[in-house]
Order: sequence, then structure tokens, then C-alpha cells
Amino acid sequence: MAVTLSDRAKELLEFESQYTAGGFHDPMPAVITKAKGVKLWDIDGKEYLDFTCMLSAVNQGHSHPAIIEAVVKQMHDASLVNIAAHTAIWPPFAQMMCQRFGYDKILPLVSGTEAVEAACKIARKWGINVKGIPADELLILGLSGCFHGLSIAMWSLQDKTPKRAAYGIADPRLTCYDPKTEEPLSYGNTGRIKACIEHHHARIAAVVIEPIRGQLRTFAEEISYSTKLYDLCKEYNILFIADEIRMGCGKTGRFLSSDHLGASRKPDLIALGKSLSGGVYPVSFVLGRSECMDLVGEKEIVSTYSFSPLAITATTAALRVIDDECLIERAGQIEKKFLEVAETWRHPFIRYATARGADFFIFFWRIDQNTCRRICEICMHNGLLVYPNGLGIRMSIAMVITDEELRAGLEILSNAFDTVFSDLTRYRALVG
Repeated sequence: MAVTLSDRAKELLEFESQYTAGGFHDPMPAVITKAKGVKLWDIDGKEYLDFTCMLSAVNQGHSHPAIIEAVVKQMHDASLVNIAAHTAIWPPFAQMMCQRFGYDKILPLVSGTEAVEAACKIARKWGINVKGIPADELLILGLSGCFHGLSIAMWSLQDKTPKRAAYGIADPRLTCYDPKTEEPLSYGNTGRIKACIEHHHARIAAVVIEPIRGQLRTFAEEISYSTKLYDLCKEYNILFIADEIRMGCGKTGRFLSSDHLGASRKPDLIALGKSLSGGVYPVSFVLGRSECMDLVGEKEIVSTYSFSPLAITATTAALRVIDDECLIERAGQIEKKFLEVAETWRHPFIRYATARGADFFIFFWRIDQNTCRRICEICMHNGLLVYPNGLGIRMSIAMVITDEELRAGLEILSNAFDTVFSDLTRYRALVG
């Protein structure tokens, strides 16, 4: 069984390859023309259930009518009022966001990468001005395995790779490696980050973390790890920056993934984006305490589209959808239903399946990445879009999904497992 593409789809994919630079890693060959709720339609009219949520950017579902209606209305009034003047709807919006999340100030940006980078930039100034760290010694620590984007600064904060090395990107002041031992500060390894902080704490301004990653075996392990890291940061006067771009907006059963650490463990800075606008308009924000945010002066962090009325309107409408449709509670229901199905999988090649609300991850072993890709291709052939992630499949589910749609998608996935794992030799997947 193979994915069959029409001549038109093949032609478009060839044009894309010929004229496009970069992109993410090997997307599935679905050429989409329409998206609504949790469903996609390709150029040939084939329908798919979307179990990627466009990498967690549409928690409210594709083209949610309430968000679309609000943004279209705003487009008729004003599409862009930027830093050359003031946006009338910005001040009440900024007040609402600060009060909703319990912070003093908000900084608007466009992409998730920009937001996390801005938070690191603020942390650097805090480290120099407040903690008194010499600029040439100051460290911002990330965690191995986390992803924050591919700008020069954010790539430096992540794992070393041949791709990164090819650009000559390596800033020792932004790193996810212990400066002394050069060991990776792996997410989940409390001992390693503890030893690094205890040794280098006088130089460390901040630690950047996705508090809930969705990849350790259990939810409790991730909560425990992030809680201990938060406490270490407070003990040594280090800012705790929560990257909520992917796992915020209700995905994990709380609005912020850092909410799972408890009310007393509030991040110093948070970065929000992706589903904050329901996938309708690119938007991101940094929120934080005055001690940090008041350090930002004019012409230090700003973007042409950051105060866009469309961004403000999309975010306001997207938040209203999350609240009015009780989507945070729905995330918990989705998690329970997924785990019930996952309990029935008895394949020896599935190491474990785990869930964080409406975010799922299935880890394999004793197979190769081609086999993982093959599973995703069979799912696509049968009307389910999922995306391979190394030796696993990461799934993100729009929280508006019905029980029937969820069951249908999981049935397609289960059948793909049965097909592939019943005869691994057929798919050239036996390692070695």
C-alpha cells in the first residue's frame, strides 16, 4: 500500500522543490487546498482528519467561524496600524492579557521564535543590570531536546547538529550544554542541570524551558522535573522562562503548561504564540514582571506587525473560543480517550505511548525511521494526516474534535500499526 499522488499534486510538489528554499523536515506529500475544523481536503478533493493541528497552531480547529468572522470584520476597519502611530484596541487588550495571566507588562511580536528570543534578550539585560553579571560571562541555558526556533540565537540555545555547524552558529553564552563538562543538559535529567546550576549559578541569568514537553514516559515525570528546575532557579536567583508556544493555549489541560507546576511557581517570563490566534494570523507575546519588562526601552524590541489590529482581534476571538467552548476541559477528555485506545496496542515495536491533554506521542523501538515514515504514509492513504518525529509519531489534536472523529482517526492509526508491524520484512524495516 502506497500513497498515490495525482499528476497535479506531483507537479505542484516539483514546483515547490524547484523554487523554494528551506522548509521543515520532509513534510507529508498532502497538497491541501481547504481546512475546516479537524478536516483537510487536498487538491484532488480527498478528505483527511488532521492529527497534526499544524504543529499545535490550530487548537481551536481550522478556520473557526467565530475567529474568522471577527478578523474579517476588523479587516474592513483597519488591517494594520503599527509603530508609526497607536492602535486603539491595543491598550484594553494589553490590560486584559496582563490581568488574565497575572503579569505586569506585555510585549507584542509575530512569531514564536521572536518571542522566545525577546525573552532571552530581556533576561540578558536583567542579568547585567540587576544580577550584576559581566556581559561577556553571562549565560542563558536551554535544555537538550527542546525546540525554540531556528534564528541564530535560538539555534545556539539548542542541540549541536551538523546542519547548525554548517552555518557556523555556536554562541557559548546561549547553550544547552554544561560549560564545564560539555555534557548536554537533557530535559528530564535533574542531576545534570542541578550540577550545572550549582557550579555556574553566578553567571546564569535565565533558563529557558518548555515546561511540559510530552516526551517522557509520564506526565508526572515532566511536572516533577520542571518543578525541581523552577525551585533551583529561585534558589540561585535565575530567571525561569517558560516557552509556551507549542504546549500553551489549553493543549495540556491547563491554559499554560507551566500551570501544572502550581500557583506558587509562576515563571518570570512567558512566551505565547501559535494557537493564541487560532491559526488565523501570526502572533506572539512575551509577558513578565515589571522588574524584567521595564528594562526594555524604545527601539530595543519591536516589530512592524506586532501591534496589528488583526493580531489583537484574532487573539481576542481565539481566547473567547477556548473559554466559551470549554476546550481546556475537552483536552483532558481527549487525553483519556487516547490512552484507553493506546492500552489496547500490544505491538512489541511500540515502546510506549503517552499524552499531555490533546498532545500525543508514540515512541517506537527496534525499527528505523523509514518504517515510522511508512506508518504515516499508510495513515495518509487512509485519510489521516500524522507527522513522523524521528523514531516516533507526535500528534496534536484540535480540541474541537468530536468523539466520533477521534475514534475514526485512532482506528486508522491502529490499522496502520497492524499492517506494518505484521510484516516488517516487507517494508525493509528490520534494523541491521
